[in-house]
Amino acid sequence: MKIKFALCLLLAGGQALAADAPLPCRAADPDNPRPRIGLVLGGGGARGIAHLSVLKEIERQHIPIDCIAGTSMGSLVGGLYASGMSTADMETMLRTMDWTTVMKDTVGRQDRSFRRKQDDLESLAPAKPGIGKTGLRISSGLLAGENIQLFLERQIAASSGVTDFNRLPIPYRAVATDINTGKAVVLDSGSLAKAMRASMSIPGAFNPVTIDGRILVDGGLVNQVPVDVVRAMGADIVIAVDVGTPLSAITSESSALAIGDQVMGLLTVGNTQAQLATLGPKDILIQPDLGKEVTTGSFEKAALALEIGDKAAAAAAPRLATLARPELPARQATPIRDAQMRVAFIELDNRTEYDDRLFTRHLNPLKGKPIDRDAIDDHIHAIYGQYPLELVTYEVVEKQGETGLKVTVTPPVVGKYFGEYGLNFSGSSKGQFLFNITTGVTITPMNPSGGELRTLLTLGDEPSLTSEWYQPLAPASPFFTDIRVGYEKPLLSLVDGNENVLVEYAAPTVFMSAKLGRAYGNWGELSLQANIANGRLERNIGSTAFPEYDYQRRELALGFTIDTVDSLYLPRNGNVLEASVVSSIDAWGSDDDYRQFNFDLLHARALGKHSGFAGLRYHNTFSGDSGFQNYYGLGGVTRFAGYQAQQQFAENYALVFAGYNFELGKLLGRSLVLGGSLERGKIWYDSAIVFDDYQTHGSVYLGFDSWLGLLMMGYGHSNEGDSNIFIELGRTR
Repeated sequence: MKIKFALCLLLAGGQALAADAPLPCRAADPDNPRPRIGLVLGGGGARGIAHLSVLKEIERQHIPIDCIAGTSMGSLVGGLYASGMSTADMETMLRTMDWTTVMKDTVGRQDRSFRRKQDDLESLAPAKPGIGKTGLRISSGLLAGENIQLFLERQIAASSGVTDFNRLPIPYRAVATDINTGKAVVLDSGSLAKAMRASMSIPGAFNPVTIDGRILVDGGLVNQVPVDVVRAMGADIVIAVDVGTPLSAITSESSALAIGDQVMGLLTVGNTQAQLATLGPKDILIQPDLGKEVTTGSFEKAALALEIGDKAAAAAAPRLATLARPELPARQATPIRDAQMRVAFIELDNRTEYDDRLFTRHLNPLKGKPIDRDAIDDHIHAIYGQYPLELVTYEVVEKQGETGLKVTVTPPVVGKYFGEYGLNFSGSSKGQFLFNITTGVTITPMNPSGGELRTLLTLGDEPSLTSEWYQPLAPASPFFTDIRVGYEKPLLSLVDGNENVLVEYAAPTVFMSAKLGRAYGNWGELSLQANIANGRLERNIGSTAFPEYDYQRRELALGFTIDTVDSLYLPRNGNVLEASVVSSIDAWGSDDDYRQFNFDLLHARALGKHSGFAGLRYHNTFSGDSGFQNYYGLGGVTRFAGYQAQQQFAENYALVFAGYNFELGKLLGRSLVLGGSLERGKIWYDSAIVFDDYQTHGSVYLGFDSWLGLLMMGYGHSNEGDSNIFIELGRTR
């Protein structure tokens, strides 16, 4: 179903459960009796932003609200108001918040662990289905709700630690649906943020929320406008705000999606009508005329929703005036006490197979300090970006007079076996094409320290089969080992100054590498690596003057990497530095005796939609002859853009480059850019083939940071007449 249909449910609610409990909605002053007033806020997605207009009119007229019940978006607005948030702060939040960011789970690349950043080099898609005994396991929703849970926890800071919703500044109820019974569940205690999140759990869009063993989804399926819930709380008079989407006009030509939307609309409209039918002559119903101007997913139209809401509130003002109590003081927002509360303890609810120490090392710095929501979010994101997890959430709790944090870490619902997939493709106007598709399995965690086993199979022009075991030396240790074994068959080409292919080799190779490394937070890595490979150069194209031969590679490499960019291929902010020294080891049986120095530097900076980048590359075989199989692959943007990716292989090269990107827009949070580069460099060999002159290359391109890696289409040209119209997807170098 479309996102529109999913968000349509964000408006929802359910049938109330009867309860024999004290009525929280009683008037506060028995000496000055007045009707108990209950507020009902219905579901409606972005349409629910209009609820705020009604709240502002209620405050303007000094109408006391004794209890609130809400469903879906109504549960969010109602919950924030009940927790003590001011209407001014609510309006600022609703007008300015980035709903696209809140409504997604992905952690920005800069917040991922260093190891997860390196996944980009493999061109592996970030979405990884689970693998179980019955086949692929897909999550129950598009979103687990990580960011929205953190957002809600931040917004209810005024009532941190309150678990009995009767003790909120205004008694409150959220309505959700038990997906197993089809009955409404009225949430009156526990985590306020989690209750709101459950009420908004749109089936198919958000994963269900488990509370007290019940699997809960959006309440709108059964109770869109929960009048009966606020009645059960003791309300004598009800102010109900209905922002639901009216039914469409279906014809014989309507699409299947339109009919599906209509079927779901029938559910919410049906239960809404049943609830509204219970309203009496003293009750007040407000239905903002949002029409088709503001849909359930139109969060960017917050200003319009508020404007329409203002008109509805003004029209209802005379009836609302009958409930006004001007003698009562105006409602005061509840002050946020974060700065006065210190984190005395941290309670970790670790439901994963990972060792507790992997998480507590990120949380312990919060102890003894005032509650700082920014700092808490940063530490939660650090955990969430480090490992494959479903959710990392927190609550502010109180125990024995002390304030602390309860952090819950939930493993992926798809299990610990993850399917991997990806592809890379490159083609050019020169008729050269390369296509590979990759699939595989990652098992993690292999042990409490966070070990991982990954096996990948690539089929296509450059087939390979590799297996990697990554293992931290101890829980929470920055030191690790990384062992890889496998087979690969890359293609290696050598061209002359006129772009004539002198030779193309296939290089079937069996290899093994072992790395001992140290990670520095999520930004850097120092490593010592040994590489062993046995291969053969098999000539595909070219003169017999270029021989076929077997080779043995034995290397020792010392490297250091810094990686803080937001995108590896279309960077807007951050830095990349890679430096290494590689030495062949004759004593291990290496055929070639050589030493290589490698250095790459990139810096990117953004200003709004504009961003610039600059850097340099220097790769030098400074001693001995490395052999053609160890040459550097060139071609593509920032690697001599006039050449196709991997068109040229060189023994040495130096290059400086700069570029500019303009962000045309985003698709589900991923950037589409129009950009270009200017590059100046030199290629040289110690053999007879020498390019003495410096080369100037440039490019223009359209790039998209897709779910399968970089998708780039463009044109490259050099001052020597090389030109290339290209398309690339995924890793091509």
